[in-house]
Amino acid sequence: MKRLTYCLATFLLWGCASTPAPQAPSIQYFLSDSQPACSGLKDCQTQCDTRKDGRACLEWSLYALSATSSETDLSEALSHNATASAFEHAANLLEQACKNNDPLSCLDIGNLHLQGLGVPLDQGKALTYLDAACSEGVADGCTRIGMLYQEGVAVSTDPVAAKRYFEIGCNAGHGAACSLLKEIR
Repeated sequence: MKRLTYCLATFLLWGCASTPAPQAPSIQYFLSDSQPACSGLKDCQTQCDTRKDGRACLEWSLYALSATSSETDLSEALSHNATASAFEHAANLLEQACKNNDPLSCLDIGNLHLQGLGVPLDQGKALTYLDAACSEGVADGCTRIGMLYQEGVAVSTDPVAAKRYFEIGCNAGHGAACSLLKEIR
Protein backbone atom coordinates (compact mmCIF):
# COMPACT_ATOMS: atom_id res chain seq x y z
CA MET A 1 0.00 0.00 0.00
CA LYS A 2 2.85 2.41 0.81
CA ARG A 3 4.41 1.68 -2.56
CA LEU A 4 1.13 2.39 -4.36
CA THR A 5 0.72 5.64 -2.42
CA TYR A 6 4.31 6.63 -3.23
CA CYS A 7 3.83 5.85 -6.94
CA LEU A 8 0.57 7.76 -7.09
CA ALA A 9 2.05 10.77 -5.27
CA THR A 10 5.09 10.77 -7.57
CA PHE A 11 2.86 10.58 -10.64
CA LEU A 12 0.64 13.43 -9.45
CA LEU A 13 3.59 15.63 -8.51
CA TRP A 14 5.31 14.96 -11.81
CA GLY A 15 2.09 15.69 -13.70
CA CYS A 16 1.54 18.95 -11.83
CA ALA A 17 5.15 20.00 -12.18
CA SER A 18 5.18 19.31 -15.90
CA THR A 19 2.04 21.34 -16.59
CA PRO A 20 3.18 24.78 -17.72
CA ALA A 21 1.62 27.80 -16.07
CA PRO A 22 -0.58 29.79 -18.46
CA GLN A 23 1.09 32.84 -19.89
CA ALA A 24 -0.64 36.15 -20.36
CA PRO A 25 -0.99 36.66 -24.10
CA SER A 26 0.53 39.78 -25.55
CA ILE A 27 -1.29 42.21 -27.76
CA GLN A 28 0.97 41.08 -30.59
CA TYR A 29 -0.27 37.49 -30.10
CA PHE A 30 -3.71 38.62 -31.13
CA LEU A 31 -2.93 41.34 -33.62
CA SER A 32 -0.05 39.64 -35.44
CA ASP A 33 0.43 41.50 -38.71
CA SER A 34 -2.73 43.60 -38.54
CA GLN A 35 -2.96 47.21 -37.43
CA PRO A 36 -4.06 47.98 -33.88
CA ALA A 37 -7.59 49.36 -33.54
CA CYS A 38 -6.48 51.90 -30.92
CA SER A 39 -3.44 53.16 -29.07
CA GLY A 40 -3.12 52.82 -25.34
CA LEU A 41 -5.47 51.90 -22.53
CA LYS A 42 -7.60 55.08 -22.52
CA ASP A 43 -8.04 55.24 -26.30
CA CYS A 44 -8.96 51.54 -26.47
CA GLN A 45 -11.50 51.91 -23.68
CA THR A 46 -13.08 54.92 -25.40
CA GLN A 47 -13.22 53.13 -28.78
CA CYS A 48 -14.70 50.06 -27.12
CA ASP A 49 -17.36 52.03 -25.24
CA THR A 50 -18.36 54.48 -27.97
CA ARG A 51 -17.94 52.48 -31.18
CA LYS A 52 -18.63 49.02 -29.72
CA ASP A 53 -15.53 47.91 -31.65
CA GLY A 54 -14.66 44.33 -30.72
CA ARG A 55 -10.99 44.68 -31.66
CA ALA A 56 -10.66 47.84 -29.56
CA CYS A 57 -12.35 46.01 -26.67
CA LEU A 58 -9.92 43.12 -27.07
CA GLU A 59 -6.94 45.49 -27.05
CA TRP A 60 -8.37 47.27 -24.00
CA SER A 61 -8.76 43.88 -22.29
CA LEU A 62 -5.15 42.99 -23.07
CA TYR A 63 -3.91 46.34 -21.77
CA ALA A 64 -5.98 45.82 -18.61
CA LEU A 65 -4.62 42.31 -18.26
CA SER A 66 -1.03 43.45 -18.52
CA ALA A 67 -1.71 46.21 -16.00
CA THR A 68 -3.12 43.76 -13.43
CA SER A 69 -0.73 40.86 -13.90
CA SER A 70 2.91 40.03 -13.77
CA GLU A 71 2.68 38.45 -17.27
CA THR A 72 3.07 35.03 -15.65
CA ASP A 73 -0.04 34.71 -13.52
CA LEU A 74 -2.91 34.81 -15.97
CA SER A 75 -5.41 33.15 -13.64
CA GLU A 76 -4.74 35.73 -10.91
CA ALA A 77 -5.13 38.62 -13.34
CA LEU A 78 -8.36 37.20 -14.69
CA SER A 79 -9.73 36.86 -11.17
CA HIS A 80 -10.06 40.65 -11.16
CA ASN A 81 -13.67 41.15 -12.23
CA ALA A 82 -12.92 44.17 -14.39
CA THR A 83 -10.37 42.29 -16.50
CA ALA A 84 -12.52 39.17 -16.85
CA SER A 85 -15.62 41.14 -17.80
CA ALA A 86 -13.62 43.20 -20.31
CA PHE A 87 -12.62 39.99 -22.12
CA GLU A 88 -16.21 38.74 -22.00
CA HIS A 89 -17.44 42.02 -23.48
CA ALA A 90 -14.79 41.88 -26.21
CA ALA A 91 -15.64 38.24 -26.96
CA ASN A 92 -19.34 39.05 -27.38
CA LEU A 93 -18.61 41.89 -29.79
CA LEU A 94 -16.02 39.88 -31.73
CA GLU A 95 -18.35 36.90 -32.06
CA GLN A 96 -21.10 39.14 -33.44
CA ALA A 97 -18.69 40.84 -35.86
CA CYS A 98 -17.44 37.43 -37.03
CA LYS A 99 -21.02 36.35 -37.69
CA ASN A 100 -21.36 39.56 -39.74
CA ASN A 101 -18.44 38.44 -41.94
CA ASP A 102 -15.54 40.35 -40.35
CA PRO A 103 -12.66 37.88 -40.79
CA LEU A 104 -10.27 39.66 -38.39
CA SER A 105 -12.89 39.33 -35.68
CA CYS A 106 -13.11 35.62 -36.50
CA LEU A 107 -9.35 35.38 -35.99
CA ASP A 108 -9.58 37.19 -32.66
CA ILE A 109 -12.51 35.19 -31.27
CA GLY A 110 -10.73 32.01 -32.38
CA ASN A 111 -7.64 33.09 -30.44
CA LEU A 112 -9.77 33.86 -27.38
CA HIS A 113 -11.23 30.34 -27.52
CA LEU A 114 -7.70 28.91 -27.76
CA GLN A 115 -6.76 30.80 -24.59
CA GLY A 116 -10.08 30.57 -22.74
CA LEU A 117 -10.20 34.36 -22.33
CA GLY A 118 -13.71 35.77 -21.98
CA VAL A 119 -15.11 32.52 -23.38
CA PRO A 120 -14.76 28.89 -22.37
CA LEU A 121 -11.58 27.21 -23.55
CA ASP A 122 -12.86 25.42 -26.65
CA GLN A 123 -10.32 24.39 -29.23
CA GLY A 124 -13.00 23.01 -31.56
CA LYS A 125 -14.73 26.39 -31.71
CA ALA A 126 -11.34 28.03 -32.10
CA LEU A 127 -10.69 25.90 -35.16
CA THR A 128 -14.07 26.85 -36.64
CA TYR A 129 -13.43 30.57 -36.17
CA LEU A 130 -9.85 30.36 -37.43
CA ASP A 131 -11.07 28.48 -40.50
CA ALA A 132 -13.59 31.25 -41.17
CA ALA A 133 -10.75 33.80 -40.98
CA CYS A 134 -8.49 31.71 -43.22
CA SER A 135 -11.25 31.20 -45.78
CA GLU A 136 -11.62 34.98 -46.03
CA GLY A 137 -7.91 35.53 -46.65
CA VAL A 138 -6.57 36.22 -43.13
CA ALA A 139 -3.15 34.59 -43.44
CA ASP A 140 -2.63 34.43 -39.68
CA GLY A 141 -5.77 32.30 -39.36
CA CYS A 142 -4.34 29.81 -41.87
CA THR A 143 -1.01 29.76 -40.02
CA ARG A 144 -2.67 29.07 -36.69
CA ILE A 145 -4.72 26.24 -38.19
CA GLY A 146 -1.48 24.79 -39.53
CA MET A 147 -0.04 24.98 -36.02
CA LEU A 148 -3.10 23.16 -34.63
CA TYR A 149 -2.59 20.36 -37.16
CA GLN A 150 1.13 20.30 -36.48
CA GLU A 151 0.61 20.01 -32.72
CA GLY A 152 -2.55 17.87 -32.80
CA VAL A 153 -4.66 20.44 -30.95
CA ALA A 154 -8.42 20.11 -31.61
CA VAL A 155 -7.56 17.81 -34.53
CA SER A 156 -5.43 14.76 -35.11
CA THR A 157 -1.80 15.50 -35.87
CA ASP A 158 -1.58 15.82 -39.63
CA PRO A 159 1.69 17.08 -41.13
CA VAL A 160 0.18 17.19 -44.63
CA ALA A 161 -2.67 19.44 -43.51
CA ALA A 162 -0.24 21.56 -41.47
CA LYS A 163 1.95 22.03 -44.54
CA ARG A 164 -1.07 22.94 -46.68
CA TYR A 165 -2.18 25.66 -44.24
CA PHE A 166 1.37 26.97 -43.81
CA GLU A 167 1.64 27.23 -47.60
CA ILE A 168 -1.58 29.24 -47.75
CA GLY A 169 -0.32 31.56 -45.02
CA CYS A 170 3.13 31.89 -46.57
CA ASN A 171 1.72 32.58 -50.04
CA ALA A 172 -0.33 35.37 -48.45
CA GLY A 173 2.85 36.89 -47.02
CA HIS A 174 2.69 35.72 -43.40
CA GLY A 175 6.32 35.43 -42.30
CA ALA A 176 5.65 32.99 -39.46
CA ALA A 177 3.95 30.61 -41.89
CA CYS A 178 6.98 30.71 -44.18
CA SER A 179 9.30 29.95 -41.25
CA LEU A 180 7.12 27.06 -40.09
CA LEU A 181 6.92 25.73 -43.64
CA LYS A 182 10.73 25.67 -43.89
CA GLU A 183 10.90 23.71 -40.63
CA ILE A 184 8.71 20.87 -41.91
CA ARG A 185 10.25 20.56 -45.39
